[in-house]
Amino acid sequence: LSDDPDPMVQEIIHRAERSIAPEPEKTMISTIEKILYLNTIPMFARLDAAQLRLLAEVVEEEDRPAQDVIFEQNEAPDALYMVVHGSVQIIRKVNGQTRTLSVQGEHTYFGEMGFLDGQPRSGAATTTEPTVLLTLSHDAFKDAIKDEPDIALSVLSEITNLLRQARLAEESALLESAHLEGATALIRA
Repeated sequence: LSDDPDPMVQEIIHRAERSIAPEPEKTMISTIEKILYLNTIPMFARLDAAQLRLLAEVVEEEDRPAQDVIFEQNEAPDALYMVVHGSVQIIRKVNGQTRTLSVQGEHTYFGEMGFLDGQPRSGAATTTEPTVLLTLSHDAFKDAIKDEPDIALSVLSEITNLLRQARLAEESALLESAHLEGATALIRA
């Protein structure tokens, strides 16, 4: 049949071949790719190759469809999430209103607060498109820092940096507010 010149026959053969062709397999991220990726995450950027390999061997790859809920607000934390491809929206519900806190794209992480302090999730996380995540479970992280305590120091350094940035932003906002209040007082005078 494949030699038949009739275009209709050729179209039927083509459709039949497509329908029985095996689906392409999902590509799994190799350990070396995980090491290279983890090195781009600020929390792990100070780690050496052996420490990165230790983490790369325990992170799990997750393929998530669009609009998939990763975790809900007030849920018990169990993992830190890193976005390899795609994006994740972080929202928080307060007094019946939903606010978007951030949208996390490639080479970012989320869920670190609950992951580190064990407190319930302060917001919810949902994919906005098909997304590939690397997930580091709390138990795997504890085992890794038992073997390599410097991993904990690297994480602590990044969290301290984030706190410093938040404090500087807050101080800047307070100064701006004080300037506006001063300007308003001058206008009224």
